[in-house]
Amino acid sequence: MQKQRAGRNRTIFLSDIELTQYSERCLAPVEPMLLNEVIDKVLIGDSFDVLPLLPHGFVDLLVVDPPYNLNKSFGDGNFKKISDDEYAGFTERWIALVKPLLKPTASIYVCCDWRSSLIIGQVLQKYFDVQNRITWQREKGRGATRNWKNSMEDIWFATMSQKSFTFNVDDVKMRRKVIAPYKVDGKPKDWMETEHGNFRDTFPSNFWDDISVPYWSMPENTDHPTQKPEKLIAKLVLASSNHGDVVFDPFLGSGTTAVVARKLGRHFVGVEGESMYCALAQKRLEIASSDTAIQGYSGGVFWERNTLALQQKFKDTQLSNHPIERSSDQTVLFKLTEFIRKKDGINDKVELAGLVCEQFSCVKDGSVFYTAEFAIRFCKADSAVFSNTVLALSRLQKYDDRPFIVCACTPNKNHLLIANSTFLSKISHSSKELRVDNIKGSFNGSDIDRIFGNIENAPKNFEALFGIHESMTFEENLGRLVESTNDIVPKGKKFDASKADYHANIIDSPNRAVSFSNSDDYLDLLEDLNQRVREHENEILVAVLIENVNIRGRIIEYLIAGDDEIMRQEIIKKLFNKTELPRLVTNNDIGDYPKHYPNYYTKTDIKTKIMVLSSAPKGYNLDKILEFLSQDDTVFMIFLVGIDYESKSIKTKLVSMFQETLIDNTIIQGHWAGRNSRGASQFNGEAVKRIILHEDNKIDTEKARDFLDRILVL
Repeated sequence: MQKQRAGRNRTIFLSDIELTQYSERCLAPVEPMLLNEVIDKVLIGDSFDVLPLLPHGFVDLLVVDPPYNLNKSFGDGNFKKISDDEYAGFTERWIALVKPLLKPTASIYVCCDWRSSLIIGQVLQKYFDVQNRITWQREKGRGATRNWKNSMEDIWFATMSQKSFTFNVDDVKMRRKVIAPYKVDGKPKDWMETEHGNFRDTFPSNFWDDISVPYWSMPENTDHPTQKPEKLIAKLVLASSNHGDVVFDPFLGSGTTAVVARKLGRHFVGVEGESMYCALAQKRLEIASSDTAIQGYSGGVFWERNTLALQQKFKDTQLSNHPIERSSDQTVLFKLTEFIRKKDGINDKVELAGLVCEQFSCVKDGSVFYTAEFAIRFCKADSAVFSNTVLALSRLQKYDDRPFIVCACTPNKNHLLIANSTFLSKISHSSKELRVDNIKGSFNGSDIDRIFGNIENAPKNFEALFGIHESMTFEENLGRLVESTNDIVPKGKKFDASKADYHANIIDSPNRAVSFSNSDDYLDLLEDLNQRVREHENEILVAVLIENVNIRGRIIEYLIAGDDEIMRQEIIKKLFNKTELPRLVTNNDIGDYPKHYPNYYTKTDIKTKIMVLSSAPKGYNLDKILEFLSQDDTVFMIFLVGIDYESKSIKTKLVSMFQETLIDNTIIQGHWAGRNSRGASQFNGEAVKRIILHEDNKIDTEKARDFLDRILVL
C-alpha cells in the first residue's frame, strides 16, 4: 500500500507498475562485463559479487556512501552494527575489490559518520593518498539529552596518485555576501557589486555549512533512509572529474551519484542490491534527462542556504564586469540561447520565432531562420522528448556550416538541441530512398542525439559540440546516415589484433614512444617540421583566414608536409591571389608525414589549432592506428601547430599520441563505431591549446596501455 502524502509533498515514489517497469531497466551481471556493457547503467546485485565482474581501470571518480556502522534497514535489507575491527575488515574488503577498477589518476570520496570516520580514515591510508577530510553540517537530526547533537558527517578525499589527479577549484566556488566590502581605487577588490547586493565567489573549504538534507518539499527527495543531497555530490563530481569522465558508486542507493553525474555531463556506473532502490534510481535518471537543475547550484557557482529567490534574480539579470561573464568567442550562440531561455513559458513558436528574428536580424527561409553565425528551427512540442519532423536532410545541408539549433517550445520551457548532421543518428521520413548520391528524407526530433560521445547535447556544450562537427564533412556524415538509416551492412573491417606479435607490438608501442622521444631522432624530426613551418610561415598565416575548417586544415597540412612541390606552389599562388584553391584529396592513411630512422618508423599527424577558436581537432581512425602500431619499430607522433592570427605568431609542439594530457583528452567517437570499425578519435580543443602553450611530451606508459586496452576491446 502506498503512503498517504500531502498534496505539496514532492517526494519521488514508485507505483507498483513503475516498480516493475523501472526494475526491468536494471542490469544484473552474471559474468565479466565490458565497459560498453555497463556504462551509464544501474547494476543490481550485491557489490561484493558484482565488483569482480567489472572491467579494470575505467573509473575516473569513485564516490562511496557505504553503510555506516549502525543498525539500519535499507528496504528489504539490513545492516547490523559490528565491532570496529569487523567494520575495518568490511571496508578493506570493498576497497580491495574496487581499487583495480580505478584509473591511475582517479579520485576517491568516502562518506561516513563521526564514529566510522575514525576507522575509514585509517584504512584509506593503507591503499591511497589521503588528501583531506571534509566535514559537512547535516542541519537535520534529533536532539540528544546526554550528549551533543550529532549534526555533522565526514567525507574522506583520497587519490590514487599523490600529485596526478583532477581538482577543478574554479568549478566549486561558493557565492557569499560580502560583509565588509574592500575597494582599491574605488573598485571592488575580489568581489562583485550588483543591483542585488555585493558578492564574492569564494574558494571552497573542507567545512560545508550550505547543505540541506533532502526533505518532503524538495524535488530530489526519496524514501531512502540515508539519501545524500544532490548538491553535496555535485561538489565532488565537479571538483574531481571532467565532462565525459566515468563516475562509479558501488553502494548507489536511490541513485543520487548517477543522477548528478548525468546532470553534469559525466558517465556513471552504479551498483545497488535492493531492487526498489534500483528502480527508484532509474526513475530519477529519467527525470534528470530533461531536468538538470541541482538545488543550490546555479550560474556555475554554489549558493548559501535559503537563497533561491536571489539565484533567480541573478538568472534574470545580465551582469557586467564580473567573473561570471561569458567569454567573447561564445557571444552570439550564448546570447541566442540565453535570449530563448528567458522566454521560457511563451508556448508559442511563431511568437518566439518573431522575437528571435527581430533580436538577431535573422533571414527567414521557409521554416528556418538564419544568420551568418547560426540557423534555427522552431517546433511545437509537449515535452523535451519530441518526435516532430524537424527538417529535410537536403535543407540541413545548406546550413550545416554553422550551428543548426532546434528549439522545442513546450508549455513551461524552451528546449534547445544542436542538430547538425554530426548529431543525427538516422533519417526518418522517405528515408529508404536515401543514398550518398540521392539526399532524401527528413529527420525527427527523436533522431537527434541527446548525448554525443560523452558530451550532453545542451546549450552549455554547443560551442564544444560545434567544434567537433566542424572537423567532419557533410559527406562523411551522409555516408554514416545512409548506412544507419537503411540497415546497410557497414563497409570495411575491424583490424584483427589477436595475432600474438601484432598484439605484443601494440602493447609495447608506449615504450617505443618513450624511447623515440628521448632519442636524437626525436630532435631531428622536431627540427625538420619546425623548419618546414618557418619556410611557409606567411602562407600559413594567410591560410588561417579560410573559413571552412576542413579546407583550412588540409591546406596548412599540405604546406608543411606535402610531397608535391608543384602543388604546394600552386596553393601558395592561389592563396595570395585569393582565387579558388585546388581540391586536395584526403589521405585515407594515418599520418601526414612518414619518416624512417635506423630504429624507428615514424608517422606524424599534423593538427592545426586556431588559438582563439573553440574547435576540436579531429584525431585518427582507431583501426588504422592499431594496424600501424602492430608493426615493428612504429611510432605515431602528432605535430601541433597553434596559430594566433591576431599576434601573427605560430607555436608548435611535437608530442606522442600517448602524451599524458592528450590521451586524457582523446575522445572516442563511438558514434562512428557502428560502421564495422572501432570508430574514430577527437581531441579536446582546450587541452590541445594547453599542450601547445605549457606542456612537454610527458608519457605515462601505464595510462597509455590502459588506453590501448580500451580501444582493443571496442
